[in-house]
Amino acid sequence: MVEVEVPFRILRHLLVHADDLVLQDRLEGRLAIGILLVQDVVVAVLLTLLAAAGTGTQASALEGIASAFAGVAALVVLAWVSVRTLVPRLLAWLTPSPEGLFVVGLAWVFAFIVAAETLHVSIELGALIAGVALAQLPQSGELRSRVHPLVDLFLAVFFVGLGVGMDPGAVLRQGVAIAGLSLFVVIGKPVIVTVLLSIAGQPRRESLLAGITLGQVSEFSLILGAVAAGSGLVGGDVLSVLGLLALVSITTSSIVVPLGPALVERAESGRFTGPLLSLLPARPVFEEEKPPRTGHVVVVGMNALGRGLVHQFTERGHEVVAVDTDLRKLEGLPAVVVQGSANDPEVLVAAEAERALLVVSALQIEDTNLLLTRRCEDMGVPVSVHAFDPSLADEFLGLGADQVMIPKLDGLRTLETRLRERGVMG
Repeated sequence: MVEVEVPFRILRHLLVHADDLVLQDRLEGRLAIGILLVQDVVVAVLLTLLAAAGTGTQASALEGIASAFAGVAALVVLAWVSVRTLVPRLLAWLTPSPEGLFVVGLAWVFAFIVAAETLHVSIELGALIAGVALAQLPQSGELRSRVHPLVDLFLAVFFVGLGVGMDPGAVLRQGVAIAGLSLFVVIGKPVIVTVLLSIAGQPRRESLLAGITLGQVSEFSLILGAVAAGSGLVGGDVLSVLGLLALVSITTSSIVVPLGPALVERAESGRFTGPLLSLLPARPVFEEEKPPRTGHVVVVGMNALGRGLVHQFTERGHEVVAVDTDLRKLEGLPAVVVQGSANDPEVLVAAEAERALLVVSALQIEDTNLLLTRRCEDMGVPVSVHAFDPSLADEFLGLGADQVMIPKLDGLRTLETRLRERGVMG
C-alpha cells in the first residue's frame, strides 16, 4: 500500500495539481498549500522515525534513527547536486520528447525511492526529496501534466486497497469514535486553522477560507497509520477508523469547499457567528493579490506561424500568453509563457483561457485542434485554428471555431478582419 501511494503523494503536493494552480493565485490557496507541505514533511520525518525505531533495543533504535537521518542528509545533498548539474541538461535535451521527459521524471522519483530504501530511510521521504528537486526545474509544468493520469490511477488503487483491507466489524465497534473524529476534522480543524492563521497575522476572510479548504484528513495520515499498524504500535482497528474518517471528511470537504466564499459571507453576517468572528483580528491583506488575467490572447504552438502571431498581437497592444510543449520555442517571446500540451486542461487553466479574448492555435495537429475547438466552444471563448489541410476547415467550423486559417500566409491581418466581421474583436 505504501509503495502505491508514494508517486501519488510526491506529485500531489510538489508537482501541483490543476486545482492547486488555481489556488496559488489566491492568498487562501497559498496558505493551504503551505500548511499541506509542512504537514507532509512532518509526517515523512515521523515515518522515518517509526521505521528506524522498530529495531528492537533502545541502543539499536537510537543507532537506527541516527543512521536514518544521515541517509536523509545524503539524499538531500545528492538531489541538490543533481538538479544543479546533470538533471537540467538531461531534461532540456529531452524537452522536445514529452514521452522521454515523462519516463526520466518517473525514473528519477523511483531512483530516490530505491536509494531511500537502501539507506534505511522512509521511502516517502525519499520521494518527497525527489519531488522537491523536480519542482525547481522549468520542466516541472510539463511533468505535472504528464503524470496527472498516473496520479489518479495510483490514488484509485490506493483507496481500493485501503477499502479491501478495512474490517467492517471494527468500523461498527468504533462508530462513536468515528463520529466524534469526523466532527473534529470537518468542524474543529477548520476552526483551529482559522484561529492560528489569524493570530499569525493573516487576514480573517482568507484564514477562514484556508481553514475550510483543510477540513479533511491527509492521505499521508493513512500511510502513517498503516506503518504504525505494521510495526505493532497500534491495533488494526485504527486503520479502519482512519479509512472511514478519510472517506467521510473528503466527501464532506468536496461539497463544502466550493461553497466556501458563500459560507464565509453568511458567517460574517450571522447573528451569532458574526460577533464570534469579530473576535479575530480583521487584518488587511498586506500583499497585493494577483488579479485574474482577462482580455488576453492565447496562442498555442510556437512554430513559425505561432511566433509570428505572438509578435504581431503584441505590437497591436494585446497581452499574449504563448503555449508550447518545448521550452526552447518559448524563449525570447514578448509574452507570458506556459509550457505544456493544449490537450491538457491544466494548461488551459494556467493560460487562463476561460477569460481570454481569443484563443489561436497555430498547431498542425488535427486531434489537438479539434479538442481545443471543442473546449473553447464549451468555455464560450472565441477560437481560431490552423487548418493546414483545407479539407478540415468545415469540420473545425462545425465544432464552433470562429475562424479558420488555411494557408500559413493567412495570418493576423486576415484573422483580425474575419473576427471583426463576427464581432469577436473590436
